[in-house]
Amino acid sequence: MTSLIPAHGKLWYDDPWYRAAWLALPQAAALFVVGWAWLARPAAPGDVPWAKPGEQSEKRPAERKDEPPAQNPPQQKPYEAPPLAEQNLLAPCQRTDDWNAVVQACTLLLSSASTPANLMPEGYFQRAWAYRQVNQPQLALDDYNRAIALTPNDYRIFNDRGRLWRDVLKNNERAYEDFSRTIALKPDFAEAYASRGWLLIAANRPNDALGDMNSALIRDPKNTLAYEGRANIFEKLKSWRLMFEDAAKMIELMPNDRTGYEYRGHAFFENGQYQAAIADFTKAITIAPQEIYSYRLRGRSYYFLNEYDKAALDYSIAMRIVPNDSDTLGYIRDMQRRRR
Repeated sequence: MTSLIPAHGKLWYDDPWYRAAWLALPQAAALFVVGWAWLARPAAPGDVPWAKPGEQSEKRPAERKDEPPAQNPPQQKPYEAPPLAEQNLLAPCQRTDDWNAVVQACTLLLSSASTPANLMPEGYFQRAWAYRQVNQPQLALDDYNRAIALTPNDYRIFNDRGRLWRDVLKNNERAYEDFSRTIALKPDFAEAYASRGWLLIAANRPNDALGDMNSALIRDPKNTLAYEGRANIFEKLKSWRLMFEDAAKMIELMPNDRTGYEYRGHAFFENGQYQAAIADFTKAITIAPQEIYSYRLRGRSYYFLNEYDKAALDYSIAMRIVPNDSDTLGYIRDMQRRRR
């Protein structure tokens, strides 16, 4: 053994490759041991084997219409609320139990010669929302426009007008412009990023939409609209594990909403985890029994488990909800061919 020490010392100083091998070998051995331990670790509860491809991809309903991009406007001075003493005059305009009464109260406020000028934009803003609630979208739009003309730096008005353009007037281009203006005026407002992201999804611009959804979640990690938007994008891209993760977050934040269970059930389904998919679709049906989506895919899950009677029952319920639904009819024909 003692004769090896001088030889080792000679090689250490004379041979650089020998020296490098001695330095690298312990690190390589350690990495090997750590790597093997990680691969051999027991599966955590809820782990999903994502390597298995799905047998059947299910499309969700189409989103809103496409819209062209718009440029973000320049920053402006932030909106400042009126003093508290003056805000008390707005109280009749801010009720939520009787929208027709709100319209009347705001109209009285706006027509009064004693109303301070700085309360006028808020009066129009509140009346616009009330008009929307009583199904008067054009009057609501007129009031939003009046409010913006008086105070062009209030991000709330642009955000609400964007929602009116999108949800009621079905003009995604104008909605996109308003959400972009909202973001320019209030860059930390997560909802506007998520709202604009949904318009980008409708315009078939998933990468841009994903950027807006991520921006929303950076600003508000609990923004469920952004998680749903990302899940929708991952579904279109067939990124089932990422969709699963966002769906799980939706369920954590909204345990009584069907949407997270639908997305997670779809992720399970696409990876052949049919029993887990059935459990999630069943939960979604419990929450919203008149929605066709979960019946259709729960039936498809039963089909792949060869439980044809249960599949047929779900398909029949789906057909009662939406007669002659093309996807359901396709699944029924597929099962009839298989059972012959």
